[in-house]
Amino acid sequence: MMMETERWRRSFFDKPIDDREIYKHLNLGFVYISGRDKLLRPCLVVRVTQMLRNGVDQNTSLRCVCFLMEFIIRYMLLPGKCESTVTLLDLENIGLMQFVPAVSRTRAIFGVLAEHYVGRSALTFVKSAPAALEGLIRGLVPEEKRRKIVYVQATEDIAKHFDAEQLEVQYGGRKPTITSFYPVNHLSSSYDLAGTKNYKLLASCHRCLGLPTIRGDLWERGVPHVPLRYAAEAVQYFNALGLPPPENTMVACEGQALESKALPGGSGGVHEMLFGIANLPSPVPEGTMQDMMADDYDLVMTHANEDSEGAGEQLFAKERRQRTASTGSEATPMTDSSVVDSIEQQRPAEKSRKGVTSRHSSSHYESASSRCEAEIQARPSHDSRKTGQWGLR
Repeated sequence: MMMETERWRRSFFDKPIDDREIYKHLNLGFVYISGRDKLLRPCLVVRVTQMLRNGVDQNTSLRCVCFLMEFIIRYMLLPGKCESTVTLLDLENIGLMQFVPAVSRTRAIFGVLAEHYVGRSALTFVKSAPAALEGLIRGLVPEEKRRKIVYVQATEDIAKHFDAEQLEVQYGGRKPTITSFYPVNHLSSSYDLAGTKNYKLLASCHRCLGLPTIRGDLWERGVPHVPLRYAAEAVQYFNALGLPPPENTMVACEGQALESKALPGGSGGVHEMLFGIANLPSPVPEGTMQDMMADDYDLVMTHANEDSEGAGEQLFAKERRQRTASTGSEATPMTDSSVVDSIEQQRPAEKSRKGVTSRHSSSHYESASSRCEAEIQARPSHDSRKTGQWGLR
């Protein structure tokens, strides 16, 4: 199964899924992220009737579903804390003329989620399924996974798994019906954080987690758990929120004063965006080229910490300059260039890192250097502040 999923990912994500290409479809509302259940698992809603009504073909529907699954995995899950999702498959108002295409779409979506996102689905609610379609779904799902599927007709059976503010009114909650689905900026909370002083800081705290922590590690019995590893900018976030500095960061904390810079294009500096709190990095738009640069930086710094001779910092600085020159983007780096340059001057000559791969990933994750180069060659230049590209990470 792992080899089959590897082949599928190489084929399905042969090119990045550009959110500009599917933006219109993401806002049709046939698949979207609605909130979290009581165990903090993100909920993916799939409305088959809406899919058919808008004439969305099977390939496009799968691209949208997989795009949102990758978004959830990258930004809404935390290994060791919350690693799975819940799915709400809404089959309401499936008429006789829609039955055959509904069967086709349901089979395709269930097939991909069951075969290639193994372990990600903790629970699936199938709402208002016709009897014949319910029987088909049972046949599609392996017997050991059928206990994860709950067939419901009444919304009360769904609502008991969610806080009312996390579930839309049509499904038994109190959350207003979502009308704008992407970008995902409609996630709500029973805690009124919008009026608090540090709301924007809290809203961007996902940037504090290092990429190895986000991707996770395989745990072995009898071996201590790997501690959470934080990204370079976590120190400033923790300081601004009045928290003690994190113990495990991707770079050394002492003597590194990261300089705040404004995002290009008139988007405003960090003082404007984060209520005037000084010495904080500017928020990076999720899923954009800048975001990928931050991921690559964290990955390289993992190797730098392991070899302890600074090759990672030098490699990142070189990649950053090449990438900026290739894309024409003046994306704000996640650390000040003077810091990296001073490190380069103090460290020995750069060691060759050919053949180095991440121990946190499978074979399709190449070394950070070659992956950067491959992404640049495969993608057209675009404004990384406004749009993002997603693909096989």
